Amino acid sequence: MHNQVFSTDFVNTYRAWDKLERRPGDDDGIVDFDVVPDYDNPLSFDSRKQVAGAIEELLDRAPHTGDYAEFSAAKLQASRMHLHLLDRRKVPLRKHAQTAMGVTPEKVDEEVIDDYRARLDDQLKEHGMRFDREYEDALVVREEPVELAKRLVGLTKTAKAVTSPFIPDNAAPAIRPKLVSKDEEWVGAAGTDAHGNLYVKINLHPRHKHTIARLAAIVVHEMQGHIAQFSLWQGKIRAAEMDPAMGITTMHTPENTQAEFNAQAIEQIGLLALAAADPEEGWKYEFQAGYNDLFAMVSHNAHLKLNSAYPESVVASYAADRLPFTSRENIEKSVLSGREDPMLRGYLACYEPAMAAARLLLAQPVKKQKAVLHETFSQPMTLPQIEALITG
Repeated sequence: MHNQVFSTDFVNTYRAWDKLERRPGDDDGIVDFDVVPDYDNPLSFDSRKQVAGAIEELLDRAPHTGDYAEFSAAKLQASRMHLHLLDRRKVPLRKHAQTAMGVTPEKVDEEVIDDYRARLDDQLKEHGMRFDREYEDALVVREEPVELAKRLVGLTKTAKAVTSPFIPDNAAPAIRPKLVSKDEEWVGAAGTDAHGNLYVKINLHPRHKHTIARLAAIVVHEMQGHIAQFSLWQGKIRAAEMDPAMGITTMHTPENTQAEFNAQAIEQIGLLALAAADPEEGWKYEFQAGYNDLFAMVSHNAHLKLNSAYPESVVASYAADRLPFTSRENIEKSVLSGREDPMLRGYLACYEPAMAAARLLLAQPVKKQKAVLHETFSQPMTLPQIEALITG
């Protein structure tokens, strides 16, 4: 059960905040997903100070009992933290990550990273290549956008077929990914637009060199991960089976950690299934799954270094040396964003912990993988709860 008045005020507050922050014509605002049925929203804000006051009022009124009480309070506390960061207040990364994302960021052992790099190098050597930047173009897809769009249709169908057993029935609606070209570091995105419509975007800007396996990874991550989870939550809210406050999500609150776990786990499962199904090209999907793990680990350590007063040039070199299949331009822009952008600062802190939980899941039998994901797709959970579910 939930307090309907509180939940309505919760939803209206985040919608009004999103309207304050969202630029005209832009899909990106404070709210990432809004899968709550329309309410008559009387709220509007003229400043972040007013938003902060509304968040504090909700915290004072937040229920102390109920299925979603703890999660609602955690979301509000994370938003309080985010407003502090937007106000240029200094908050250590560790405290930021613990309060906002529900994770404690710890450095990944460099020996683990070196081991992953060696395994990827061995894999490429079997195909006449090395784990070196000079071989990046050998795997790049060179089709024009129209041809890529056709390829994506096929990838979407295949991805849904191989991953559907791992997620609750009817969770992923049919959505055609929107192809865009933006000089930004992101390559895939999912959410709801200002009109409440679910969308998936894939960035085909020339700065991104897509491999066929990477395109498959993006499709699985966004479609069978994020879209599947939040369309399922949308149905549960409409059926009065979930608190509507859970249907307003952001990238700066703890449900984003859960969403990344779900999407990363299903992405890795999908890539490995595609690898097993294609005797000739399957190694490319397997390589991408390994590179995904490496990318998360290296990016995480780079993020910790950046927020520990390491010079940006040193951090960029550290990441570029270990990620030869990611352009230095993308790395440098990500490095800058990871310190200056409050939303990305928290998001990058939760990415590897979520990926580590996904690795833990993939080490389990397939039956256990399916059981865990059916739970984590269906209800709000913290990362410690997810880890306990995997190991229990």
